[in-house]
Amino acid sequence: MEIVEFMGAILNLISGLIKNLKMKIKQLALLLFILCFSSISGQVVLNKKQKELLKKIPQEKVFVHYNSNFLISGERLFYKVYCLNNKTNKLSALSKISYVEIINQNKEIVLKQKIRLEDGTGFGDFFINSSIKTGNYKVIAYTQWMKNKNTFFQDDLYIYNAFTNPPKTVKSTEKKNKRLNLKSYSKRQKVSVSISNELKKGRNFSISVKKINPKLFSQKLTSKNFINTGFRSIKSNSNELFHIPEFRGELLSGIVKSKNNSNIENLKIGLSSINKNGKAMMSSTNLNGVFHFNLTNSIEKENLYIFLDVKKPSDYTVTLLKTQSLNYNNLKFKEIVTTKEINTLIKNRSIYMQIENAYNSVKSDTLNKTINQFQRYQQVPLTFVLDDYKRFNTMKETIIEVVKSCWLENKNETYTFYVRDENLVNNRLFKPLVMVDGHIVSNHNELANFHPRKIKTIHVFRKKYILNSKQYHGIINVETFNLSFKPNEANLFKVNKIDLSKEKTYYQENYSSNKNTRIPDYRTQLYWNPVIKSKEITFYTSDVTGVFEINIEGITNKGKPVSIKKWIEVK
Repeated sequence: MEIVEFMGAILNLISGLIKNLKMKIKQLALLLFILCFSSISGQVVLNKKQKELLKKIPQEKVFVHYNSNFLISGERLFYKVYCLNNKTNKLSALSKISYVEIINQNKEIVLKQKIRLEDGTGFGDFFINSSIKTGNYKVIAYTQWMKNKNTFFQDDLYIYNAFTNPPKTVKSTEKKNKRLNLKSYSKRQKVSVSISNELKKGRNFSISVKKINPKLFSQKLTSKNFINTGFRSIKSNSNELFHIPEFRGELLSGIVKSKNNSNIENLKIGLSSINKNGKAMMSSTNLNGVFHFNLTNSIEKENLYIFLDVKKPSDYTVTLLKTQSLNYNNLKFKEIVTTKEINTLIKNRSIYMQIENAYNSVKSDTLNKTINQFQRYQQVPLTFVLDDYKRFNTMKETIIEVVKSCWLENKNETYTFYVRDENLVNNRLFKPLVMVDGHIVSNHNELANFHPRKIKTIHVFRKKYILNSKQYHGIINVETFNLSFKPNEANLFKVNKIDLSKEKTYYQENYSSNKNTRIPDYRTQLYWNPVIKSKEITFYTSDVTGVFEINIEGITNKGKPVSIKKWIEVK
């Protein structure tokens, strides 16, 4: 990561600690040393004195509001994460990344996502595919900071795979309890729910409207139970490793090793996000060959490659450092059983789900747009869409005839791109940063010999740019058709990692017009909204009849839990 940014983030963290904890100067100095000069993927070994110091930093806990603890294959688990200060119960501003997992009875991770936290909250969803077997699972959530005490949120999740044999069948003892004074609605009717004065104190709330579950299944954990009855987590003796909180974004660390005892200190490492909005970051190795990247919002978290900027990349190996896993040994799972009534319900819901999935194209969620791809450069580029000009067969001709703010030099078959400044003055003092689809191109021959007909757009930034303490005169950012640029693979290392969950706006059915009246509607999840913004919530019922639960969960700005449940009946 860039040392200036990292130090700035550390100082921000420390300033907050000074205000809230009145830490001594010696303690602050020790903390700064630990955070800035740790060398192993956000994990360090601490002595007794350091451990005592770190007890001064506020601990975190995580609550998860999820839509249902009874799901069948083909359905989705929607969830919202609330990261809280362990003492005040207010939303925590410390961690910027949380982790949500679904684990099976063998303590194996079946599904896992990383969620970006903004002001202590974040949301996502899991699709329950047909490869997940019938069984009792756990919903797990935590932050890296919570790993130090092996604390995490956990609650039961019952999954039934309708395509496999059912579990043990028992006799139903469930009695039909009549819910008095239930407000009734007809199919596809609009429902309005007014938000109480308590909810108006903040917007850190989420709502789920889903058909009620059989009473055979235990109740989900509510925010009130979570806060009032204690942190429902499994603890074990903490080990010697200390996990640095991800207070600016996801921390990605690795190590470079030499095959022939070459120098491994201060090597330039690039991280590229290869897509149509390709971006890159730069870092350097320390004395032990360790490097870090702090993945903020400015870089996409998929299709990542690490680039080693050395003359002979084959002399080195690059490995990502793994963080320690949580200890799930003390988790206990209940036996999962079923009844004839539940088997019938599963069959019906499976049919509903298949019909809904058949019309998914007209009921799909919307991915939220990412930030402007050039915002981090803090300058406006000159943009050349090559189809707007006469096409040439070489990059040299294209640069000369079209991209006149650049020029290309050739010395002994070694090409170098340069960028003219805003006054069109040639500047050879510093080379530009050359990027193609997110790849950092240090060997300019690779772009000079690339066929320009495969290039869609060239963006030229004419001001100086500093990346990882290295100054560049300008940026040449090239976007190809279909990501067709393939650099020398000898110095590229694919990063296989868990992607951040895509931020979405979830689909909401609306029958105020006649748009979807002829499309079947068998939703058992009538509504899910992880961010309540309006004073009144509206949704529409479906063609499924029965009793539905309206569940609102959250935390007020003062750290007070809110858990509201109401029921409606659809006839």
